[in-house]
Amino acid sequence: MTLLNAFFKFRGDIVLLFAAAYLDFSVKFLRRLDARQAMLGACFASLAAFVYLFNKLHDSREDAVNTPENCLTARQWKILACASALAFMAPLAYLFRLGLPRLWGPYLGLGALNILYSLPLGENRWRLKKFPLSKAGVTMLNGFWIIVMAPILAWHPFPWRGLPRILLGSIPLFLIIFGTAVLLDIRDMEGDRDSGNRTIPLIMGAGPAAGMVCLLMLAACLPVFWPAGRHPERGLPLIVAAFALGAPAARGSLYYHGLILAQCAALLLCLP
Repeated sequence: MTLLNAFFKFRGDIVLLFAAAYLDFSVKFLRRLDARQAMLGACFASLAAFVYLFNKLHDSREDAVNTPENCLTARQWKILACASALAFMAPLAYLFRLGLPRLWGPYLGLGALNILYSLPLGENRWRLKKFPLSKAGVTMLNGFWIIVMAPILAWHPFPWRGLPRILLGSIPLFLIIFGTAVLLDIRDMEGDRDSGNRTIPLIMGAGPAAGMVCLLMLAACLPVFWPAGRHPERGLPLIVAAFALGAPAARGSLYYHGLILAQCAALLLCLP
């Protein structure tokens, strides 16, 4: 297995997207990125890695249909389990060392939520991710806390009075994450159908789901969601919309890797 194959197999592209968005938000909106802020970004990127690694541990049935090249051998499964535990525990130890208790709760809470989301429960191996909006909802919550609230809480102990304004300003982020999650569900339709997962593309159909994503991305570009000034990040919804136009046709995993990496590149190129 080459390094590039391992990068995609273990969701490295999605973790990179979380890290790039955290970096963009810290530099553009908080106007600071010192060593501590960078380390906190690494901690929450590691949390994102834990989320996707842990989820992959229990996605063998879906992967066998959607992306058979990403199926794990028994040895890789053990390595992944160890990497998942390390990705969660090492940053937590650093957060305790920093002495920022206001970040401990969100970190532990997100970890617990994502374990509940991915873990099969009971004799029927019931999973929260089988519900239509669960994947997009959990991903939006992860994105909001990792990209927006984590860097804010690092410097502002009590930002809760401004939470309505923060949520309003985060609407484009929610829409972009939701649209990306729906497109990835279009990629995974066969495996989700086989596993009994009820995703939006399976309910609406691939074409209508992609059309809905295009409309949401146009809404995400509306000036009302962006403060005055030049914001090249407004190009992100257009990237997602462009990939949505091609999503209803049968596409391989490389197409969707391109969707994620194009967003990463756009965020990094937008940095001053």
